[in-house]
Amino acid sequence: MDDCANSFETLKKILRHVRDPNALDDHPWVQSLIVQDALAGDPQLREASPGQQLVSAIACLFPQLQPSAPPRQGKRLDPRWGEFGLLAALYFTPFNHGTRFPTSFLEAWAKIDQAILYQVFGKPVEALQEGDIASYQLVGSDVEYGSASTLSDWHKKGVQRFAEIIVDRERFLSRTHGKASIILEPDPSKALEPSRLRSARLRRWRWSAFAFLVILTLGVGSLKGWKIYQSGMQVYGDVTDLQKTLSAPIEIETIHAVAPMLETLQGDLSSFKSEARPLLWLSPKLGWVPVYGNDLASAPILIELAEHLLRASDLSIAAARPLLDELNSKDSTLDPAGVTALLVDAQPQLEAARWELDDALTAREKIDAAHLSPRLKKALVEDLDPILKLADDGLALGMALPGLVGAGSDGPKTYLLLVENEDELRPTGGFITSVGNLVLNERKVTADDHVSPSARARRARMS
Repeated sequence: MDDCANSFETLKKILRHVRDPNALDDHPWVQSLIVQDALAGDPQLREASPGQQLVSAIACLFPQLQPSAPPRQGKRLDPRWGEFGLLAALYFTPFNHGTRFPTSFLEAWAKIDQAILYQVFGKPVEALQEGDIASYQLVGSDVEYGSASTLSDWHKKGVQRFAEIIVDRERFLSRTHGKASIILEPDPSKALEPSRLRSARLRRWRWSAFAFLVILTLGVGSLKGWKIYQSGMQVYGDVTDLQKTLSAPIEIETIHAVAPMLETLQGDLSSFKSEARPLLWLSPKLGWVPVYGNDLASAPILIELAEHLLRASDLSIAAARPLLDELNSKDSTLDPAGVTALLVDAQPQLEAARWELDDALTAREKIDAAHLSPRLKKALVEDLDPILKLADDGLALGMALPGLVGAGSDGPKTYLLLVENEDELRPTGGFITSVGNLVLNERKVTADDHVSPSARARRARMS
């Protein structure tokens, strides 16, 4: 059970990088038995990067998630095909077929049928017979709207079941080949074979020697040090420009201006991380450096925090853009029902932003601000922490609001309204002069019952 739980979280993070497999080159799973098995079955795969090998190995196992019988018609009738089709549309059909990756659950919803047909028959829908298409149609013409909660549930359960398939395959390969597994035993010292362990230690020693030479070279102004400095100054400039923009009163135009600045900052931060990668692994050992030692030791987790926060911001702005455009329109007729409808459409992007913000909050908890330099401590505690709290509350409200007004999957909401007279004080705040029920369904008031306590008493006596 623990293996599957750990593998679920790991697989979820791997799937986020399917469109960029090279970002997984340093992932521990590149040494897994399922990757070795995939290389044995396809020798040409050895020419690919480690991250591409890992994604290809996982893609080879994905067909095992496919149900044995064709789907029953309707998305609520066959959730197993829904789970399979959603993962295929989001990740594996674009990876195998070279098509564009969907940017949201709702976009993937419209491509579920095409993805299922490609996974079942191995060719695009244009090359299939009408009978084949009809027999494996799940969504059909119902492409206008897919419930955000249903799609989220499909995604979560699909990844969980797929993680179980990967773990079962890894157990089988470990048992039949008599090899330890990096997936079943995440501790590299226990998972690697003795010869590979010696090779890994040798590689670490080589990197240590290389890092030592880099540090010496940095002391005399090497080219590498200059590139890192330039990348760092570019990030610093981006942050300074962003702070200046946000220091002005926040308006809709400000948010539109911030979006491209966030994209630029993401790119420059990625470049800086790439330039500084040889030194980042050494930074946790530099806590002894006077004044800035703890800043250097916290550098990897600070960069991770920044990456997650930038992605969360980008996704949140993308989710809010339709609402902001409508509010900024001179001809806008937006009402509370319209606001809720736009929030319902934005739920997949808000959920993705929620994931990124949760990862950012987890990274923030790992940083001991008390031991940082005064300047960095102030930036973290006084500037960033309030923003994280505000973002946490804002995303929670944006995801909860549709349900509060009866637009969620759990149906109408009924609220009891009590009107109190503060001139006649009671323990609750005042004498209750009126009582009413308010029922909200699909963003509209569907029932409104307002009765005073005296009227209720008269009704009781008459009955």
